[in-house]
Amino acid sequence: AGTYCSIGSTAETACSTGTYNAQVGQGSCTKCSAGTYQPGPGATGCEQCNTAGGYCTEGASAVTLCPAGRYSGSGGISALSGCAQCPVGSYCRTGSTSAALCSTGTYADQQGQGACTACDAGRFQTGTGSSECVGGTAGGYCPQGASAVTLCPAGTYSGAAGLSAPSGCASCDAGTYCSTGSTAAAA
Repeated sequence: AGTYCSIGSTAETACSTGTYNAQVGQGSCTKCSAGTYQPGPGATGCEQCNTAGGYCTEGASAVTLCPAGRYSGSGGISALSGCAQCPVGSYCRTGSTSAALCSTGTYADQQGQGACTACDAGRFQTGTGSSECVGGTAGGYCPQGASAVTLCPAGTYSGAAGLSAPSGCASCDAGTYCSTGSTAAAA
């Protein structure tokens, strides 16, 4: 058992990984069925593919992890199609057992993403699990990956929306004042 003898051979040969032989005197080994695997040579059976975040195809010698952008919360999966795509607003790293929500300042606008994308400069996202970022407002700016609008500092203002840096905030002219987050200078 765990070996085979090909025609004309003078010695037994161990079954290779991903195969088994439960009987003595056989001429070949049998591939492990989908949903099982065999990591070692000379086996008499296959092991169940009970690893969440992975799957086992026919003849597998190891569990194959679900690729980035997909996940599996249970074992016994026999094909890549058993790994679900991560939904919009989330991401899945290789071997994920569940989808993870995008953090503030990031988004995923398509399903099956392996990572979330940082909001572009001039845009922000305050919530988790988002599919888009929103434009910055007048009186502030948003660097790349912003989770909120940063207000223009006192002594500066901005009437424009979507600024990406504090350098976009204009200085107040002499004889005027601007409080934090001002959209115009006041006399």
